Amino acid sequence: MVQSNAILLHLANRHRTHGCESAASLAQAREWLLREANRIGPSLPSLRHCLRFADAPAPAEEFIAKSWLPGAGPSIADNACFAYICFEDIKLDLAGSPRLRDWMKRMLELPRWRHPCDLLAKPA
Repeated sequence: MVQSNAILLHLANRHRTHGCESAASLAQAREWLLREANRIGPSLPSLRHCLRFADAPAPAEEFIAKSWLPGAGPSIADNACFAYICFEDIKLDLAGSPRLRDWMKRMLELPRWRHPCDLLAKPA
């Protein structure tokens, strides 16, 4: 076992401590571990890197060397990456990134493309 959150769950469960005293507390701890792995873990190191190396060129153009990320047509990789940058509130400045701008335009023009907000369940 090498993944840090798996190790934490194993230790807490084995010793019935640190959030594993009951099924309810384990569920809450597990939710936070997933949140950390999905939101906090990737975000803060990326922010730190951007702030520390602010003068480094943005790699976006390198990723879009072709029309689509991995191959000749749109793929799940394009969908996964586009899902993070298609929201208007991000306010990306694409003036210096023509390849990224063109790729985003191609994604928006896909016949069955829908904005993630349109696909998510609406609050009751």
